[in-house]
Amino acid sequence: MTVGARAKKSFFNAETNSWESAAEHEAHAHFTSQSTEILIFPDAVMPCRSMLDANYRCAKAHCDKAHHTTSLVKFIRTLDKATSTLDVVCFTITCDDIKRAIQRAAKRGIRVRIVTDANNVDSLGSDIRELSEARKIDVRCDAHSNDPNKRGMMHHKFAIIDGETNDPVVITGSFNWTRAGVLDNHDNVLIARNQPDVAAPYIKHMEALWKEYAAFQIHGAEG
Repeated sequence: MTVGARAKKSFFNAETNSWESAAEHEAHAHFTSQSTEILIFPDAVMPCRSMLDANYRCAKAHCDKAHHTTSLVKFIRTLDKATSTLDVVCFTITCDDIKRAIQRAAKRGIRVRIVTDANNVDSLGSDIRELSEARKIDVRCDAHSNDPNKRGMMHHKFAIIDGETNDPVVITGSFNWTRAGVLDNHDNVLIARNQPDVAAPYIKHMEALWKEYAAFQIHGAEG
């Protein structure tokens, strides 16, 4: 094989000082794109809108919000990178910045599904009912909110981004998706990118919950 012919079919890996087939090169590129990021809460303050909206410019001379990349900013920018699907399995959502990120995903045509705890659908400050009113956002919970036989809580706090692709992202950890979770509580978030083996059990569990809670679809207005 000539060098020219080999160059069309192979790739040189400078790290190993050897030639790779196209399949080996693709696998190596995928492996090196894998990453894990840890976010630690609480943040000192909420972020300025300018950190979350590229079209917004803060005009305040002395803005009391964060103008740097906080843990919440990284969290929301990860949600904003969804390209096809966003599955949220979360005990409650009361942080409006996170709510708006989920709404943005739906407006971009992303399929959004949310599984939550029934007792938090209409709790004080909950964003669940509002999210359920949006097109392309489907919400299910673990029981009817007034069911006296409901036991335990749907206490997960994880999300799966682009779970049907070869490059899924999982967000998980102790962090509650609430304003108190951002500013008051000592919590953590782990973001696992492009790690299908990590994503697989989360995807499997999400699908099981989605099927189990089919009878408890949440709608935008009380019927």
